Amino acid sequence: MSGTGRDERIGIRELRQNPAAMVAGIKRGKSYVLTEYNRDLATIAPIADTAATVGPKRTGPVDVSVFSRHELRTARSVDALLDDLAGDR
Repeated sequence: MSGTGRDERIGIRELRQNPAAMVAGIKRGKSYVLTEYNRDLATIAPIADTAATVGPKRTGPVDVSVFSRHELRTARSVDALLDDLAGDR
């Protein structure tokens, strides 16, 4: 078993002596292959960053022009519709 090219090999002894260095590397996106006596034991890789998949919060007013107009059929107003829905709970 070998790394993917960007994986760095790290021995158990080195990991025990300085785990903070590996943790810092993982935070930077680096993957490691953990070895013992030059045998691959495990791959240690960062978890996909969820912050990268979730867009930033929007600030400022919402642009309502992108929404199409919707005609109410079951209530006379939005307030009446919300009151009806609240009564269903």
